[in-house]
Amino acid sequence: MRRKLSLVLNAAIALAVAANWYRMFFAFEGGALASVRWGSLKYFTVQSNLLAGVTALITLGFLLRKAGELPRWLRSLRWAATVSVLLTLFTVMLFLGFLYGHGALLVGYQLWFHLLVPLMALGDFLLLPAPVPAVKESWLPVLPMFLYGVGYMVNAGLNGPEADWYFLVRGSALTGVISTLIMVGGTWGIALGVRLGKKKAG
Repeated sequence: MRRKLSLVLNAAIALAVAANWYRMFFAFEGGALASVRWGSLKYFTVQSNLLAGVTALITLGFLLRKAGELPRWLRSLRWAATVSVLLTLFTVMLFLGFLYGHGALLVGYQLWFHLLVPLMALGDFLLLPAPVPAVKESWLPVLPMFLYGVGYMVNAGLNGPEADWYFLVRGSALTGVISTLIMVGGTWGIALGVRLGKKKAG
């Protein structure tokens, strides 16, 4: 039963991500922190949701084949994708929402990218029976954010305030480093929290 529910969730995630990135790509709706065409890929929100969508599609393929346990690499990818979109959710709720307004970040495709897809990804990660990931592997779900963070800080340092759309650097290298460390620590905390939830869910 849980496997069937996971199949439905993965299909919903893949479809939701594809449909809403299409809407964002062609600017059918506006909103805060939104860019059209390939410029939309500059946001971690979009990158993390695309990761979740691709991961869901791969998982769906394995589930439809009615194979046994998911391979280890896919379980790690699912953990990373889930943590990445949850980071987006928490960042919006606890930080960006107070800068841009929560309403502006929870409308149209933003609602899907910032809230609904992260919740579906978490639900699926906890639902689908799989071994609990090891603590020593908790660096894996932090890697997407770390790589994005380094690229973001370098870009903001080279191109100035217009490249600091998340207001993490604010013209100061020290602020940029501190922001990166906070984001890495927060992502690792989410990864451990998701792991604990998986342990309890079984």
